[in-house]
Amino acid sequence: MKPEETQEQAVLSTQTGREVYFRIQLTVAVYREKKLAYRNEMVVPTWYTRRSEVRAHIKKEIQKRLKESDFFLSPRVDYDLVRYTNEATCNTYIRYRIVEEEGDILQAG
Repeated sequence: MKPEETQEQAVLSTQTGREVYFRIQLTVAVYREKKLAYRNEMVVPTWYTRRSEVRAHIKKEIQKRLKESDFFLSPRVDYDLVRYTNEATCNTYIRYRIVEEEGDILQAG
């Protein structure tokens, strides 16, 4: 763990009196004819104690999708990945975001 992350987490815990945990929020959006047709946001059930762990997991997930599927890095700044159809009329976008939560990890859920 980097020293600044240890300090950041300690400051958050001291200020609030509660532990801070991190999760991944995944957004999948489908655009047809350049209009949003479908959007779903979900929070991955895995809890992380360090932001660096979440970043590493997201990086690994993106690399895996780039290598093993038809996804590419998205040219749009609001999404991380994109999969184009043959005609490019129906495109699927994926976004990964880190969500910060406070509380007792054993009590959550």
